[in-house]
Amino acid sequence: GFEAVARGEGEQAVVAYARGLDAGGTGMRIPDLDALPFPVESLGCYDASSYSEKGVIVPGGMITSRGCPGRCTFCATRVTGRKHRWRSASNVVAEMVLLREAHHVSHFSFWDDSFSASRSRVHELCDAMESCPELKGVTWSAITPADTVSTEDLRRMKRAGCVAINFGIESGDETVLGSIRKGLTLVQAKAAVASAKAEGAPMHSAPICS
Repeated sequence: GFEAVARGEGEQAVVAYARGLDAGGTGMRIPDLDALPFPVESLGCYDASSYSEKGVIVPGGMITSRGCPGRCTFCATRVTGRKHRWRSASNVVAEMVLLREAHHVSHFSFWDDSFSASRSRVHELCDAMESCPELKGVTWSAITPADTVSTEDLRRMKRAGCVAINFGIESGDETVLGSIRKGLTLVQAKAAVASAKAEGAPMHSAPICS
């Protein structure tokens, strides 16, 4: 059986538990994501060739933000919450540079629940990546709700190295979208897909309901 459970974001709770301390208050969300150390040491536990023939993809990807403002009924937002919090652009770029130099990573998968929930944040991050000489030539992909990106955003993301985007569309049925409180219409979904195609960015989606 289980000896302990950390509810919510567990970085601080697991450290307290390892030190034999009372980890009361688990479930508290970490306000300063820049304060978390880079999980670089764990990469030695993985065989990168299992994720990519060239071994260039970070096992497990990277997370540049936490939380999602959406209210989808099926999502586990209780862990990270609906308030969108993000790491600073300089912090994200620093981890990317470290991964490239230490592990020769040239493609990064961003696994944020809502990568583009903050438009200004996305543009700031793109600026930081594009202006960093150590990241010249790297590519990346992201996951984001279809109603949070514009053609301008996609164009900026592509210029900074984005080669694929995964839209959380979930269903092609308006009734289903309404019942799961997706907050997305098919018109918005089609517009996002059309914009991605126009910018030459491969688009993916993983429907959960027909």
